[in-house]
Amino acid sequence: EIILRVTDEHGLTASTSRIIQPSLIPVGIDSDPSGLNVLVDGEFINTFQEIWSWEGHELHLIAEDKDQYVFKTWSDGDTNRQRFTALDSSHALFVATYCVISGGICSNESAMCCVGTCDSNGTCPKELESRTIPPVTWGALDYSEAFELSPFTSYGGCNPYDDGVDVQWTTDLVCKVRDQSPCNIGWWDPGEYLLYHFTVPVGEGSAFIVRARAATLVTGRDIQFELFSEGILRGTVSFV
Repeated sequence: EIILRVTDEHGLTASTSRIIQPSLIPVGIDSDPSGLNVLVDGEFINTFQEIWSWEGHELHLIAEDKDQYVFKTWSDGDTNRQRFTALDSSHALFVATYCVISGGICSNESAMCCVGTCDSNGTCPKELESRTIPPVTWGALDYSEAFELSPFTSYGGCNPYDDGVDVQWTTDLVCKVRDQSPCNIGWWDPGEYLLYHFTVPVGEGSAFIVRARAATLVTGRDIQFELFSEGILRGTVSFV
């Protein structure tokens, strides 16, 4: 509502008001297979649902992996699981397409396999004759050891440990909503690193997929992950 008030030179006043409504448009949120959750402007929506928004609004969508389902692409071909889209009448439906991991329950019509084809038993082919290990997710403060060059100085105001790691309050919705982590690692210097522990069941495969959420104000920076087992370096992954 917009209210306009005026006063003349004699002190007489008058006012008028107008209620201005935004141009609302329906937006469909779906997944393939249907029934999975999609994060929409910070809230999880179970598909399929139709929501109302206003034309020109920049919708924030995040398609997260769930159990046996791994995000593959959006219906318009966008392969980024997180996206911002200005709404107009030509973008009325968003469908997050998923595939099924090795050993998962599948079909040749909807829940198709990420690798290979669905067998006669309705199961995706197993890789390396081993079942898939459930995903391991670390929040910013889930590290077990910190190697810090300035252990007596900490910046960011979000670190409960007395170890000097610079941790700041986060604005990232995935960290806050999915991981229940209010903080993120703010910055570090070359030579500093964090150590996270996880256990792989005996006899499982040795192929790992590593994903990282990171942001930087400076180009040309990278993050490196080193996988150790029994004190031996087993592999290295770098993100630029």
